[in-house]
Amino acid sequence: MRSSVLPLREHNTMPQMGNYIWLIVVLWPIVTFLAVLFANSFLKSYLSKKGENVATHQDIEKLVDQMKAVTQATEEIKAEISDQVWNRQRLWELKRDTLLATSRSLAAFKSALIRLASTQSVLRENPESAVLLKENTAAIQKLSETFKDFKESVMAASLVVGADVRKSLSRLEEQSREISLSALAEDAKAYEKNHPQLGVIITETTRAIRKELGFDE
Repeated sequence: MRSSVLPLREHNTMPQMGNYIWLIVVLWPIVTFLAVLFANSFLKSYLSKKGENVATHQDIEKLVDQMKAVTQATEEIKAEISDQVWNRQRLWELKRDTLLATSRSLAAFKSALIRLASTQSVLRENPESAVLLKENTAAIQKLSETFKDFKESVMAASLVVGADVRKSLSRLEEQSREISLSALAEDAKAYEKNHPQLGVIITETTRAIRKELGFDE
């Protein structure tokens, strides 16, 4: 009985192993193909993502460089504008200071002119007065000094002001010279005769100066 059973078992085992081998032979290429397909898809996705990351990183670097360039250009423009504003401000201050100095020197000259005119007027009535003679000499000297200062201030102002102010200052200097020469020639009425015209020129000059400094646009 034993001998008849064993051969039957061996005979049934062989076909089963054959089935396994056939299954492996058939399925292995399919599994391999699917694995390769998956790996290829994964690799493409990975490389694509990697490329996108690299491209994004490069784009960020370019953007940073562009921002730096824009920032630098902005700072340069701001610096240039600041320099221009500073230069205009400095020029305005120079004009202001020079014209104020001219105005002060003109006021001093006009005061000296009035002083001399008054002294000469009184001296005509008291020609022998030593006090008046001394005062007349001092008044003449003061007039000469103040006219010299006024002339120098006009020359300095002419270097920094516009054409209108230069023209007005030139007329003012010329009129002041004529009055000064007349007064020094002991013309007692020199100031009285020339004062109206001098007043007109001073008014014109003041208007031109205010416009130059931006007070009257």
